[in-house]
Amino acid sequence: MKENRRISIAAPVSRLSEAASLIKSGVNEIYCGILTPENIKNRPDINVINRRAGASSNLPSFDSLEKLVNLAHSKDVKVSFALNEFYGFNQLSEALQQAEVATECGVDNIIIADIGLLRKLSKSLADKVDIHISSVASVFNSATVEFYKRFNPAKIILQRALRMDEFRMLAQENPDTVFEVFLMRERCYFVDGCCGFIHNSYLSQDKAIGRFFKSERLSGLIASLLPNSVLEKILYRGNKNVLPCNFSYSIDESSKSEHLFNSPSNFMNACGLCSMYDFMDMGISNFKISGRSIQIDKIKPIRFIKEAEKLVNAATTKEEYMAEVQKLALSLSVPCSPELCYYSEGEE
Repeated sequence: MKENRRISIAAPVSRLSEAASLIKSGVNEIYCGILTPENIKNRPDINVINRRAGASSNLPSFDSLEKLVNLAHSKDVKVSFALNEFYGFNQLSEALQQAEVATECGVDNIIIADIGLLRKLSKSLADKVDIHISSVASVFNSATVEFYKRFNPAKIILQRALRMDEFRMLAQENPDTVFEVFLMRERCYFVDGCCGFIHNSYLSQDKAIGRFFKSERLSGLIASLLPNSVLEKILYRGNKNVLPCNFSYSIDESSKSEHLFNSPSNFMNACGLCSMYDFMDMGISNFKISGRSIQIDKIKPIRFIKEAEKLVNAATTKEEYMAEVQKLALSLSVPCSPELCYYSEGEE
């Protein structure tokens, strides 16, 4: 790669207090959701409007969102608003209302999975906000890309489940489409749009904080005030994770309980930086950090990706890049092993 290529990093934000440090770290986009007290009261926990339950995973109000937008825009950082769930009739009305208010707050993009919401917003808000197709929409091939192109999306976020050769084929067949791929944190082994696990288990994060401080009602506020080191000890004692896919299960009628993954920490610490060289060679340079629910150390992944960008542009071969990025991981104390790789199988 002879000419330097610039990347774009999208990072999650779940509290206004962390926004300034995320923006200062050099992200190009931040994304978030809203969960108001009214949402919590009227909506069952198993059906959250943006796939992230719990006060500590969301901004608490549109007033907070507007402040976030103003702060981000003052530093030329874009804000994306997540409405990335599938909706029934009543839920669709609520999602439309949130989209309209978020647009009034000045968000740049809305992340959408539901086709009904997509159809309505592409007509009513097309000239006010850009649309990002969520990974939950499950784009696997160019025929699906062509379908979504009719809604003029600014970006399509691709599935984690794709192989590297499939990413390359999509990029080659759709050179005019902006694709984004996940690169760090929360490596889900399942297809987002087909996952049958209940995502309300993020609420256990609030409960863990609440039990610790004897005030579950204030868990979101408490999380926003605690330093990362303290939150980590409260939330992940004993290497436990808050998602049901990371619980231990009895598999194949065996009496022995096992994890579906090699370790719960593989989900939280997942990293795809070894694949960054290939992605940039394909022309994919938009990278997403997962983890609106993660309350610990959101800056390190950003630093890692930005340093890896320099290595990609400096390397003359993929082998050279791989050697250097693994040294970088070691220097930043980022765990590195095949079990943690987002896209470990390589190209086929």
